[in-house]
Amino acid sequence: MCVIAICQAALPKRAQLRTAARVNSDGIGLAWIANGRVHWHKGLDDPDEVLHIARSKPLPVVLHCRMASAGEACPELTHPFPLEPGVPLDLYGSTDAGVLCHNGHWHQWREVSLSLLMTRGIRPLTGPVSDTRYMALLLYHLGHDVAPLLGDHKLAILTPSGVITHGSGWHTSGGVAWSNYSYEEPMCGTKFGTIGKRWLTP
Repeated sequence: MCVIAICQAALPKRAQLRTAARVNSDGIGLAWIANGRVHWHKGLDDPDEVLHIARSKPLPVVLHCRMASAGEACPELTHPFPLEPGVPLDLYGSTDAGVLCHNGHWHQWREVSLSLLMTRGIRPLTGPVSDTRYMALLLYHLGHDVAPLLGDHKLAILTPSGVITHGSGWHTSGGVAWSNYSYEEPMCGTKFGTIGKRWLTP
């Protein structure tokens, strides 16, 4: 699943980020703009630490909590990914090209990525890979305009100029734009698991 929080006017409440990190428990990352560059820090697992870091950064801040669906659960595959050659796996750094956060599962990532590699003569990525890391490679080589062609994925691209979003279903709560409702506490339990309050309404 994963969840993205775009913090334009405020940061999430502590309880919201704790819930988001519990539901999407494979690592947290964040990105912000400073001195004309995009900075990122990822591979974190403590939402309180993430909020502590975020409070020292200028808004907008983009947060991402990962649930691994393509690629192993490891710090290097947490988001964001820099849109740079080879899509580095560094856990922190800065770039003037922007970074990518993704909420969704790109089912055709292997086929599309292989086609890109073959037609452009690009070497495969090294190290751990995922659908989102290859998506970042695609955006690096083909530009942001290719994003809508990948399907209705929710993407947040933080550039030195601000946040670019793709996909439908974003909603705003308390100055934060969320990609889904997995930051909300579940309201009831069933034999199939817990049901969030948003799923109880039409």
